[in-house]
Amino acid sequence: MINMKRTILSLLVLCAMFSLSAQDKVIRKVLETGRTDNQTMAHADFLSNRIGGRPIGSHNLQDAEAWAAGKFRSWGLEVITQEVGEIGVGFSRGQWTGRLLGAENMQLHFVTPSYTAGTRGPQRGHVLIEPRSRAEFERIKGALKGAWVLIDGDSRGFAIDRTARGDSLRAAAIAANEEIEKENRSGEEVEQARRGLEEQLGALRERRAAVESEQRSTERSVEQLRSLRQDMLERSGGQNDALTLAKERGEQFERELAEREEQLKARRQHI
Repeated sequence: MINMKRTILSLLVLCAMFSLSAQDKVIRKVLETGRTDNQTMAHADFLSNRIGGRPIGSHNLQDAEAWAAGKFRSWGLEVITQEVGEIGVGFSRGQWTGRLLGAENMQLHFVTPSYTAGTRGPQRGHVLIEPRSRAEFERIKGALKGAWVLIDGDSRGFAIDRTARGDSLRAAAIAANEEIEKENRSGEEVEQARRGLEEQLGALRERRAAVESEQRSTERSVEQLRSLRQDMLERSGGQNDALTLAKERGEQFERELAEREEQLKARRQHI
């Protein structure tokens, strides 16, 4: 009995040693292949660049599965596939391109979100910026038909969230944008009022300059009248009639001068 146990133990030890030795050879072979014939980058390049993105239900995913299974079989491995479920819709992104047409053509990085319909062929339309508030939407809603609307934000490759949570986030954003628009309108009203006051002040300055110019012209006229009166007095000499005429003309000039001075005072008070 003791000899039999020793024999069994010896066999187990020999089997274990042989198994470890075989594993060591496999491990050494794997490590050696990784150092001398590493295909990791080649496989990654084929999957990423030749096949591309592989969303669930896409032709790319099926191609990638078939390629991987073929590789395993070429290495002598048995391939077993298991079906884990079924989705209601498949998705394969075809060719895509976009271009901005106008004075300066621009190539656009354009792609539709995953699991959404494409454009069903080339589509053209005018471009609008996403409205930030209800008021902006009301202003442009007549031009939305057939338009491409540029929406701000980061795309994660999926369609717009139509859930209650997405509606709540959009409502909060609209409310915040409306508050910002109110503040902007208030600032615009203040700026318009300031510009109006500056325009009024400029008009008053122009009127004042015109009055001052007219006053200087009147003063020159008065000086001319006085000079003329003095000249007439000197020419009249002892002739009473001429002197009387000169005095009458001088008095007339004085009245005209007084009237013009009164007009200037009235204009100054109006300014």
